[in-house]
Amino acid sequence: GRVQSVALRLICEREEESQSFVPDEYWHMTARFALDAAVAAKTAKAASMNWQPYSDALLAEAVAKKMPVLIDFSAEWCTACHEMDETTFIDPRISDLGRSYALLRVDGTEDSPALQALTGRYKVQGFPTYIFYDKSGQPRADLTVLGYLEAAEFAKPMSAALL
Repeated sequence: GRVQSVALRLICEREEESQSFVPDEYWHMTARFALDAAVAAKTAKAASMNWQPYSDALLAEAVAKKMPVLIDFSAEWCTACHEMDETTFIDPRISDLGRSYALLRVDGTEDSPALQALTGRYKVQGFPTYIFYDKSGQPRADLTVLGYLEAAEFAKPMSAALL
């Protein structure tokens, strides 16, 4: 990431300036801090939402347990999907709400008959699309989200499906 690049640049600059007036300890601490920050950010991002690959069995299991479900139709080529992962889903409000959900992700990177069946079943018009099921196992079409939303806006349908 960007912080990691800065850290590596600091280390390289330090090696080029062997006669620098800045103490070695400063350079080491700055570079180490930047690397630690990059690792922490990557760890937080990975831990923010516990997505599982979509399957009918996982959906049925969550419905049987009376858990709300969030289905994420996402793809590697989808810029808005990446924005959701990098901003909305790492927001503490969203990751806290996400702990109450079965989080299922449909990978739409490559078209297939199975993908077409799922997008038809849920009337997906584009990526990303977010489908909510409430605790009684009912799909909530009124809460469906198409496209990017900031955390404050995405929290609204997430909270509504928990009621």
